[in-house]
Amino acid sequence: MRLVDGADVYQAAEFAPQETFKEITAIVEESDVILGYSSALMPFYVEVFTDRIVEAGTETTLILTEDIVDMLRTNYREELDAVLAAENCSLYRTPVINTWGVVVANGTVGVPVGDERDRLRGVIVNDSDAAVEWATEYLDDLIETNAERVT
Repeated sequence: MRLVDGADVYQAAEFAPQETFKEITAIVEESDVILGYSSALMPFYVEVFTDRIVEAGTETTLILTEDIVDMLRTNYREELDAVLAAENCSLYRTPVINTWGVVVANGTVGVPVGDERDRLRGVIVNDSDAAVEWATEYLDDLIETNAERVT
């Protein structure tokens, strides 16, 4: 499989599952371009992505589940408005819910993997051309076939 060949896998500890998300934020924090999908909302993700989009001006395309967009409108309205006002960001909503997310930034793919009870189980990180190609194709296809622009 294109994602896992040559990948680094970080298993989440039961007592501190969020620690593996540092692998995802490390990919995002130094990026020039971000393409991603998420079906889970973490408060620190809101902070990291808002900073990259609004403050750093990073070219960003995000695909979020409908529930996340609704939660952002309710609990993170100021941040959402700032992101939507940014010309460097395209935000999409989708009904597609996976137990994993994906982010592509600066030639690296990060995939947080959850379980059926929404617990983080680990993170896969891969900078191979094949992994980046797989992730980009998946995300582009999701936008084309099952997402609508958030305004």
